[in-house]
Amino acid sequence: SGLEFDCAGSICAHSLGPYATPNIDGEFDIDDFVLSKIKLGHVRGPIHYGQLVIKLPRTIGEQGRSRYRFEQGKVDFRGGIRLEGIANVEPLSIPDAVAMFGMTGAAENVEGFATKGRAEVAFTSRRNRWNVDVETALAGIEYDGLRLGDGEVTVHYDTGDIDIEHLILNRDGAQVDLAGRVGKEGALDTNTILSSFRLD
Repeated sequence: SGLEFDCAGSICAHSLGPYATPNIDGEFDIDDFVLSKIKLGHVRGPIHYGQLVIKLPRTIGEQGRSRYRFEQGKVDFRGGIRLEGIANVEPLSIPDAVAMFGMTGAAENVEGFATKGRAEVAFTSRRNRWNVDVETALAGIEYDGLRLGDGEVTVHYDTGDIDIEHLILNRDGAQVDLAGRVGKEGALDTNTILSSFRLD
């Protein structure tokens, strides 16, 4: 089908309608859910299937120390497979978030949380690609034990590297302004502006 998954859990559902085109309503509760190599952790919520479309209106996910909500989710099997939806963080650990996409090297030595953010998520089987656009506030960001502060970030992920469109961190009147790319294994290609840093 082009949409690979691996998991263990349960689905409780009711089917109604013709055998060839049933409507199915139910609930799912799944551990260690991996969807096309994305590690989504423990997921649960209501599910509806009809007319070759799966609807996931309110999915709760837990991965490591983090929780997220996936809303307005839809898997459309008409003309290939397309998955889309909106993910909201509450909050989401930066290492957990990066590990979901198999990019642990990109968050090595980084700690902190994404808060009050959302991500537009899409997967297409024809290209076998994920596209994720994230806008979120950041809190308690540290790198290798150095406290960098709080701020905000806009990120784009396209089945590979992470494109940081805009990252701002503030601490004690100082500011870090960064844009660029972080590779899957942690290679950096970024431009950084440091403002109002004390050098004494």
